[in-house]
Amino acid sequence: MSKNKAKIVTQKKKVNFATIMKFVRTLWRNDSVVEVATTTKWWWSIIIFVLSLVISVLPATISQAQAQGSNFVGATNVNYSDPFYNGLYAYLTDESEDKNIIFDTTTNTLSATSNEGGVYENYTLSDGITKAYKPLFSYKRSYVEGTVTTTNNYLDIYVVKGENVDLNQVLTNIQGSNSNYADGNTNNQELRYSRTTPFILFTHNTFYAANYSANGTTTLSGNYNHMAEYFNIQNNTYNFKEDILKSNLTLGGNIHDDQQAVFNNFLKWCDSTYIDPRTQSTWITFGIYCGVNGSIMLLMGIIIWLMTRGKNNPNNKTKIWEAYSMGFWAAGSPALLSLLGFLMPQLGMMLFIMLYAFRIMFLSMKQLRPVYQ
Repeated sequence: MSKNKAKIVTQKKKVNFATIMKFVRTLWRNDSVVEVATTTKWWWSIIIFVLSLVISVLPATISQAQAQGSNFVGATNVNYSDPFYNGLYAYLTDESEDKNIIFDTTTNTLSATSNEGGVYENYTLSDGITKAYKPLFSYKRSYVEGTVTTTNNYLDIYVVKGENVDLNQVLTNIQGSNSNYADGNTNNQELRYSRTTPFILFTHNTFYAANYSANGTTTLSGNYNHMAEYFNIQNNTYNFKEDILKSNLTLGGNIHDDQQAVFNNFLKWCDSTYIDPRTQSTWITFGIYCGVNGSIMLLMGIIIWLMTRGKNNPNNKTKIWEAYSMGFWAAGSPALLSLLGFLMPQLGMMLFIMLYAFRIMFLSMKQLRPVYQ
């Protein structure tokens, strides 16, 4: 005769909503911050510290991660007088001399130009002393004032070859010279040595562009690492005119439509050049903001501990790690509110710092204040 075996019944652990709500109340109640900070395990405070820190830097980090290289001409790209809009179309359709720029998809570097003669040499400005780089191509416009016709450059395209080019020195040279006065005369020193003409610069492995407009000066720096995938280039080499500016484009229609199509291809080029710098800038932004916000949180922890040292303060036995724990738990609500930075990007990292400072001040004045008899 078999005996019935007793069954072991395991009871499921019930969720302790009271404990959960105690944690949630730290978002707005100071007494809950003090209670949780002094009664829970230390590693809970570390988790809250990390979560609050990451949340607080999300608006700035994501904003940087979504930045596009084409933004550097964003404020002017709908204006027909924009130098890039007109200048790149003029460069593409220029037939007076072959000025193409060729790249190598294997090494992702500048390979050559069709016109090598004198392009990379310094030439002398009108003062006879100052040197400047000679543009590969300049988009010029003329205007008549009275009986005088003046021709100005509105876009310069530079190519500087060589694997060991000092980009900063090249930019200093270009930005310190005005190509409109390279072959002319002017006694205005500020005009002669101040760059006002937008330009594009191609070096061995770096692309750089600068726009000067009524909206201010904007710049872009990038590389050629992602051209093949962006423009579906199958060959070992590609050229800037035919494969980039003229990509998926047949000229001969309405000139404004053609100009817009060429300009859009250039914007696509700019976005592709900025992929690697954007990734690097995103991580740098994340690190800087984490460093600043984390330092503020650590500083507030020591401030809480110092403020409770008075003999009339009932919390004067608070240990330093408990003070840090209070500071970490108090950071939850400011971190969540700092997500408003997605709606107010102009406030940037200051939003969390301001909200957190107010929370710590409120905590100190209401919950950790001295008691006088």
